[in-house]
Amino acid sequence: MFRRLKQNVMVKLDMAKQTEFPDNVTRSITFCEQSKLDVAAIVKAVESMISKFKAVGMTPADSIANICSNLAVKTTNEKFNKVMKNVEKTLVEIAKTERSTVKKIETKFFECWSKKWLEETLIIYLDDINQLKKRRLDKDGLAQSANKYPDDETKQQKSREANLRYEEQLAKVQQNIQEFPAHYTKTTEAIRELMNILADHFDKCEKITADHLKYAKNG
Repeated sequence: MFRRLKQNVMVKLDMAKQTEFPDNVTRSITFCEQSKLDVAAIVKAVESMISKFKAVGMTPADSIANICSNLAVKTTNEKFNKVMKNVEKTLVEIAKTERSTVKKIETKFFECWSKKWLEETLIIYLDDINQLKKRRLDKDGLAQSANKYPDDETKQQKSREANLRYEEQLAKVQQNIQEFPAHYTKTTEAIRELMNILADHFDKCEKITADHLKYAKNG
């Protein structure tokens, strides 16, 4: 632990050289670190968008429907009553549609994509990257010690072992990189699925509104 800390400080102070990662590994590190922020931001935005659809108790649509129902029973004006009743029915059905949409988004978007990426796959990738950074510190620190004492076989052996552990961890990270295209495909599919769910939701709401308000206008 102390050796790694010392090596890290020396690198930051330009007192020691640092092994450069291959370009694809450097890009993958940036991608994984940024992906955590980007996907979390997408999740937060979608959760904010559907938050009114799944309120505890009555949703805004439920509340307006309830108000319209109360207004309808407070007057004997048949036309007014008919309009209020149709508005109530419209909003009750829209509220049901909203709840159904929330379930679809939670299942087909959050569960199938964002949660799996953030809470499973990406955690593994970031841990492998973190281990690679540690192995690099060990490799570079022990290499300096071995170079300083070329006749010390113990230090030479420790340096060789550190090199081997670094190469093994590097191979693991590079193997993870081979899986990125699958993530890109899943991301594309997840976003497309979200758009389809929302398009279907608004189409249903439009039809519900048109059907009920047609009767309200004819009243």
